[in-house]
Amino acid sequence: MLKRLLLSILAAAAILGAAHAVNITGTTTVSQNSVDSVGFTQLSVTNAITAAAGGGQTNAVLLNSAYNRVTVVATAADSVKLPFCGANTSPNGLTLGPGTQVWVINADASDSMNVFPNTGDVINLLSANAAIAVAATQAKIFTCVAAGTWQSINGT
Repeated sequence: MLKRLLLSILAAAAILGAAHAVNITGTTTVSQNSVDSVGFTQLSVTNAITAAAGGGQTNAVLLNSAYNRVTVVATAADSVKLPFCGANTSPNGLTLGPGTQVWVINADASDSMNVFPNTGDVINLLSANAAIAVAATQAKIFTCVAAGTWQSINGT
């Protein structure tokens, strides 16, 4: 009798447990600043960026979002800068490892701009700290492929 009572209690507990199960869809990771849910990916976006006047890596505007839309490029070669790729830690504390993508859109109507890697990093097969140009009204996607190495592809 006691055995049957215990089995009944365990069965009831299992049913109640199943009725209150929580189903979580999607993931969130603080260091990656994204949430995946139901087939869509929501990434950080910064709009209305002004590229640093006069260009150069040191004073370039640091890009801290996945999608970065530069709307003001006052003169050709004004600049922005990618975050650290891989083993380094960026000034805001994020370490962006292989697979991280950063989109850079030059929404200026007439001036090309330069995108620099962060100090010590490289883009494509260029030398360390060398910039790559993004023409007016064009975009590039930069992917961290290994510690210190970004690879770019053209967008439109």
